[in-house]
Amino acid sequence: FQECVFAYHFYRLIAGAKRVTLIYDTRTQGINSGDMSRYLYQLIYKFPVGKLHIEHAYFEMPSQTTTKPLEVKKTSRIMDIINLYKSPNEPKRALSASSINDLVACPLLFYFKHVEKLNVSDDIVEYMDEGLFGTILHEIAEQSYRRFQSGNAPLHVTAQLLDRLISEKLELQKLITGSINKNYNRLPSVNPPGQPYSNPTALVGEARVIGNIMQKFMILLFKEEKKRAPFYFVNAEHKIAHYINISPGLGINLNGSIDRIDRLADGTVAIIDYKTGNDNIAVKQLSHLFDTVSDKDGHEKAILQLFIYCNAYRETTGYNGPIKPCIYKFRTLESEGLNDVTIEGMALNNYLDFNNEVTNKLSDILTKLFDSDEPFRAIPHQSHCRYCKYGALCGQEIKKP
Repeated sequence: FQECVFAYHFYRLIAGAKRVTLIYDTRTQGINSGDMSRYLYQLIYKFPVGKLHIEHAYFEMPSQTTTKPLEVKKTSRIMDIINLYKSPNEPKRALSASSINDLVACPLLFYFKHVEKLNVSDDIVEYMDEGLFGTILHEIAEQSYRRFQSGNAPLHVTAQLLDRLISEKLELQKLITGSINKNYNRLPSVNPPGQPYSNPTALVGEARVIGNIMQKFMILLFKEEKKRAPFYFVNAEHKIAHYINISPGLGINLNGSIDRIDRLADGTVAIIDYKTGNDNIAVKQLSHLFDTVSDKDGHEKAILQLFIYCNAYRETTGYNGPIKPCIYKFRTLESEGLNDVTIEGMALNNYLDFNNEVTNKLSDILTKLFDSDEPFRAIPHQSHCRYCKYGALCGQEIKKP
């Protein structure tokens, strides 16, 4: 609605003008994207060539950005905060897979976001963004199996059960409608307090379209999972809030949530991470899990996160068998199905095959975090600087590709 109001005011403003001059700036400092607005593109598309005059002007201007990456020294106050991450007596100050990924990507980002907790508010949008889409899809996937589970006992998932999940489209629609009404439409539950949320109000407009997309994704998932049945659904949204040993003499408070845990037919535990984006599942070199300075698109966040979760599961449960990290990419389910995570061309059937190298590198990074002589430094990189919310504080100017 807001977008429509803005468009109305823009076109009403220029409707009676004999001559209109519009200027845009290609610089990408701060919050400026450097792109023409959609209104300029619309005018170029709608008006004949003879009615528009487009001129590109170039100016040599001295750079106002920081030439040397910004760094923050660790004062005693900052060290007092950081040391809480490794204090078992302070579980409220904990690292997560996400915050560790921020630390790997850019220590200065970690400082702003997690040490000083400088919260940058997201723009209010009147549509379902990717984060909320993922949250709802996670909830639907969890509830689809939960409704057949008896208490906390693992659910035996057979081909017949998956056929039932595929065929019971009305039940799936109820789950989708309820989750969208709760998380997106923010409608109150029709059930009394203390009972599970329920609101069957029919979806309309954008919510209905998104609901149909989610239904398609879930049916595709059930069909793909049928190919690897039977297996056991053990848990979903498994909470982690423990003191974890990373290496001898180095432990941290870790919290997080594992999307799903399965036990496969051969006894292997599968740690599953749902992804609605375009995360990579094929790593050419193990070093790419931490590589933030090459020309590639940053380090492999999704797979590093899985290693952290696998370690946490093993540490907190005492399970010593094989643990298989899995990424379920909803975006490519139809075209590619469910594929194994691979590192250096090898299917990652047990995270322990590479875990020593990963934890050693992770230990090095965390050791630097707790080193008072190691400042928080910015690591300029196209993949994360371009959309970083702290760019105005950092002063790094990253050119678009």
